[in-house]
Formats: sequence, structure tokens, C-alpha cells
Amino acid sequence: MAEGTVTFNGQPVEGANVMFTPANEGSGSPAYATTDATGRFVLQTLQGAPGAGTTAGEYKVTISKVQMVGTGRKQMTPEGVEEEIMEPKEVLPRQYKLQSSTPLTATVVEGQQNVFEFNLE
Repeated sequence: MAEGTVTFNGQPVEGANVMFTPANEGSGSPAYATTDATGRFVLQTLQGAPGAGTTAGEYKVTISKVQMVGTGRKQMTPEGVEEEIMEPKEVLPRQYKLQSSTPLTATVVEGQQNVFEFNLE
């Protein structure tokens, strides 16, 4: 199993997408998770059972969270109701979202407790 927590400026991040991508092709399996209200996540691979973790290996870690925010502009729905136009906004710094710029890495070791703390700033 591979698990951990994500904090941003010392506060737990709920609803963040955590992705472990093998640092070297052919080594390890991509895995993902979403953080809960305490910032905790448990990884799973695309083919694996929920919470099953991932395979041993070196990983680049990306973390992102998008939140919908109001623009202040209004539009009419097909039903004739006026509502505010919403747009996505990145909650966390962009560097953590992209594999090319993330400073985050992790080593998953088979047969060991794999717990990772990601403290974003």
C-alpha cells in the first residue's frame, strides 16, 4: 500500500488529485488518488483495486486541485433561469501540476510501509 497526506501552507488539502508517474519508463505503474478532508490519500493503479497502492519504483508526483469560481457574469440557461457563469481556478501552485516542473518525487519500496507527506508552499 502507498498512502500519505497533502498540505498547502500547513493546512490539509481536500479534493486534490495526486498522481504518481514512473520516473523511468517500464519501472512501476502509474497510480492516482484523491485526498479526503484531512488531506489523506491512498493510491491505486488504473487496473488495481481501490486502495491497493502501486508497484515498487521511483515516481514523479504531481498534485492539482481545481475549484469552480464565479465570474460575476450572468447567462440564461435553456430553462430561462439566469445564473452566474463559473470558471475553473487552480487552487495549488501550477508547478505541482506539471510533470515537467514538479519538485515532488517518491520511492515506493515493496514490503515496506510507504507513507508520503507532501507539504506544498
